[in-house]
Parts: sequence; C-alpha cells; structure tokens
Amino acid sequence: MTKKQFFSEFAAFAKRAILFNNKKLRHGVEALEEEVEDLDDEYFKHGLRMVIDEVDPKIIDEILSNKLSFEKNKYRRRYMAIVKRTLLGIQEGLSSRILVLLLFSLANLPPKEQKKLEWELMKDPPDEPAEEMVQVDEEDIIAKYDFTSLRQWAMMVENIQYAAGQETLQGVLFSNRTIIITKDCPNPDRIIRIITGEGTKVESVDLDLDD
Repeated sequence: MTKKQFFSEFAAFAKRAILFNNKKLRHGVEALEEEVEDLDDEYFKHGLRMVIDEVDPKIIDEILSNKLSFEKNKYRRRYMAIVKRTLLGIQEGLSSRILVLLLFSLANLPPKEQKKLEWELMKDPPDEPAEEMVQVDEEDIIAKYDFTSLRQWAMMVENIQYAAGQETLQGVLFSNRTIIITKDCPNPDRIIRIITGEGTKVESVDLDLDD
C-alpha cells in the first residue's frame, strides 16, 4: 500500500465506519449483520463480526493486534491500526462526532484532504426528514446554535448525550437542526464547551504511525 492508496482507503473506510456507527447507535448492533458480507477487507470484516457477536473488547484488541503485527507495509499497518481502534470505538458506543475526531487524529491527513473528507462525513443523507421546531420564549434562552447540516446536528446531539449526564441535559432542547440551551439547564457552560469543542481531546495509543 502506498501513501496515496492509504488516503483513498482511509476515506472509504471512514465513510463506511460512520454509517455503521450511526446505524448501531439508532438500531442496535444487530442492525450491522446485513453489512458484514458486503465487506471486501477481511481484517475489517473479521473485526466487525466480533463486534456484532459482542466479543470482549480485550479479546478483539488482542486478535486484531496479533494480525496487525504480521503486516510489514507501514501504510497498511497504519490503516489496520485505525480499523482496529474504530471498531473498538463502535463497540464502546462512541458518538459519531467523537468517532470522526478519533479517525482524523489517527490518520494525520493533509489539511486540505481532511477538510474535504470532513465535509463528506458531515453532509446530509438524501431525503432525511427534518424535526419539528420547538417553541421557546426568547427570555428563557441562554444560547442557541443553528446547524446547516442535519447530519452535523445529529452528530452533535449524540456527542452531547454521550458526554453530558442526564441532569445536565435538563433544559437542553434539540429540534430542526438547532440546539437551544435554556435557563432550566443546571450546567449550561458544560454544554457550551461540548458544542464549541473547547477541551476536546482524543488520545491515540499503541499505534505505529511513523511516516
């Protein structure tokens, strides 16, 4: 695998991984059953099968790490390391927004390539229905964030639900590509930090990513 092939393979994998993660978050891991047989990459296919079968994450990590250790091509190794970490993230239940951040942190794409791929990952799927707008008195609103992309909005909603506790979610309204924080929210600053990305950090460990 060359560097150019790595970028191409990573882009295709990232799109599929986010699609799978969205499907798993909405419909459960069993919904991925129909996706397995269509995969050409045996490493990805084998790992996804273990995720669907709910194998212990430590065992998945060990098996995929063993397979990775035999690969000599450095770009293929990088790709396999990303697949492994992404599968563990899907099994863990990471929000799709966090998964996107994880993917980009591991791939180290050129800025132009990353921006282009991020747009592809965030744009709306066709014929996605919009949510109804929630009516809130202006005087009760602390902050309001509008999103042009329904998928980007959905990823942010998942991210907030994953990172914030149920108490904190009180007073946070999600509707029609909009996130509204009201005076009923006990910790609005925390929600605002999640939305703006302040303090977001995704760590990658045990990866051989040297150029």
